[in-house]
Amino acid sequence: MKNVKKVFSLILALVLVVALASTAFAAVDTPYFTKVDSQVLSDSQWTKRVVVGNEQDVNFFAVIATDTYEQSLPVTEWNYFEYTASQGETESQILDALNTLVRSKVCATVTEGSDKLVYGSQVAVSAQIVSVSPGSTPTYRAAAMLSVKVSALASAGLVRINVTGQNGAPTNTDCNFTIIVENSNASTCATGVTVEVYDLIDDYSAYIDDQTVYAANHSSSYLFYNDPSSAQSYATAANVMDNLLSEGAIAAAIPMSSEGFGYIDSVTMYDDFDNEVVLSPYSTQGSYVGWMYGVYREISGNMTYVASSAGISACIFELQSGDQVVWAYGEFEDTMDFLANYYN
Repeated sequence: MKNVKKVFSLILALVLVVALASTAFAAVDTPYFTKVDSQVLSDSQWTKRVVVGNEQDVNFFAVIATDTYEQSLPVTEWNYFEYTASQGETESQILDALNTLVRSKVCATVTEGSDKLVYGSQVAVSAQIVSVSPGSTPTYRAAAMLSVKVSALASAGLVRINVTGQNGAPTNTDCNFTIIVENSNASTCATGVTVEVYDLIDDYSAYIDDQTVYAANHSSSYLFYNDPSSAQSYATAANVMDNLLSEGAIAAAIPMSSEGFGYIDSVTMYDDFDNEVVLSPYSTQGSYVGWMYGVYREISGNMTYVASSAGISACIFELQSGDQVVWAYGEFEDTMDFLANYYN
């Protein structure tokens, strides 16, 4: 089955594309918290999955970053916490100083799922050294390590950790890490799901309905099977990609899993002549083009945007039977507006 069509009227009705008025050398230079690059710390991920049954320590790693856009080319600068040691300081003294520095700048709180942690525990913040410059007074660079203890008796669900700054560190509140707590024996599905895909730039679309969406562990051929950043035991908004592929509505989909995102990197759609068109993410001057999703659910007889789908990875958003999942490709602001106002 292949259902690909132009959607000029729908896009024009729902999305107003506003041109960015800026110079060629305009820069966006606002610092923010983000996860440490996995090339620096291999265990650095946005999302981690644990299976209930044993008490488990889970660590995330945060750092301050700055995105500078110049001539449409983004450059990310990483700003680690630095401490220059004095002659004669011991390793223990240096680590104590780094821990004090990091704890004075970083505030981490559990915003969901605190009942799944060891009773009375909270997020422990400490320093994780990433590099040391040579010399008689070496400079130590560290990331913030955020540690929690998941209880052996935890019920399935999510634990979300929000990171923000204090005492001069960035105070943005959109840096969130997630733990998926799952029962290894579970494998659920969602029925009667509708899936739509829109390219907001070149106006192509795909549509399938009345779908049974299975969890990632349903088949070893599924895109996110055994992905450590993806839920395995329940159907998610990302798992609909397997349905789109099996129905022939799209040609390919590539997960963005190497960086621990558990998300969709690129989708290959069909144009009006059945030619394959690869839609991959890229950065523009002061903006970002890529894939985003939204979920709509019947509430009081009306299909309603599930706002929480805007805040968590598609690979951990749990679908319910009858849901509608919309994937859209375009500039960040336009895509957010399209999804938020889909039924308005």
